[in-house]
Amino acid sequence: GAGTASTITGSSVTYAGGGGGGAQAPAGPGSTGGAGGGGAGGWRTSTAGTANTGGGGGGAGGGGGPVGAAGGPGIVVVKELNKASGVWSMQSQFSSRSQGTWPETPPNFVTATGGTITTSGDFKIHTFNSSSNFVVSAAGAPAGSTTVDYLVVGGGGAGGTNGGGGGAGGYRESSGAASGCYTVSP
Repeated sequence: GAGTASTITGSSVTYAGGGGGGAQAPAGPGSTGGAGGGGAGGWRTSTAGTANTGGGGGGAGGGGGPVGAAGGPGIVVVKELNKASGVWSMQSQFSSRSQGTWPETPPNFVTATGGTITTSGDFKIHTFNSSSNFVVSAAGAPAGSTTVDYLVVGGGGAGGTNGGGGGAGGYRESSGAASGCYTVSP
């Protein structure tokens, strides 16, 4: 399969491509893997699915000796709104603080830890390439944000010994409504 593209991380990445089938004759080429990390198939060699994309491994050709390549590990991405967008007047903020009217409330946005954390614009992105916890320390407030977007890609299957390419990993994502900055894949 061709795989599915997502821009949840701030750039377009294609995930969950199927592995290519192996060649059945020494002179015949195997097929390429699908976009999204699918490995290429071959006669005596094949390539593994790309790491952290859930791509399937390439299948090996027949003949008793070759073995298909491993599928690529999956990935989990969680995206949270990190701060308010827009321009705030420093004077109005200072005035509110001086008059004691600055709200002493919990954070307006989801506050969480876990995974490898990067930022893209006003968003914090948690990327998990291995087992780990996503720990929410504040749930946010309706004035800010109380939701997150997510992408989950399972690891791809290994390629077969007699020509079959490995299956792509499972793929699930949220609607994109929480961050409003990407459209859900078909």
